[in-house]
Amino acid sequence: MKKIITLFVLLFMSCGFAMAKDNYGFIDINTIMAKYTVAANYTNSVKQRQTEIQKLLTDANKKLTATKDETAKKTIEANAKKQIQPKLDALATYQKQQSTKIQNNINAAISKVAKANNYALVLNGNSVAFGAVNITDLVVKELNLNFK
Repeated sequence: MKKIITLFVLLFMSCGFAMAKDNYGFIDINTIMAKYTVAANYTNSVKQRQTEIQKLLTDANKKLTATKDETAKKTIEANAKKQIQPKLDALATYQKQQSTKIQNNINAAISKVAKANNYALVLNGNSVAFGAVNITDLVVKELNLNFK
């Protein structure tokens, strides 16, 4: 019986030591998005495209308010729609493609950093109060070196 209890205690202690070896990390996604050059370029590109679309809308609205003729208003609306809709569609496609690419790159970089540094778990920084190492800068470094 003593052997079983001793074996159980040793097993319990070895599990405790094994669990203590796990490293936990966390990332701040906002910092990653701000410091990852591809994400920053993407954000700037989207803002530029949105500004261009907004300018077209503003110009069309100015023309509409200046025109009294209903037929001319319909023509202005149709022309504006013809100009703006393809730009909106292109922007939506661009956002979807780039967002997917950036998310995949971030996930790959997190995985690479976690494996290289033996992290058993990486969490979003917003959900970590204690007990994990901030690996945000390591992930950003990995992204900017290998995921362009």
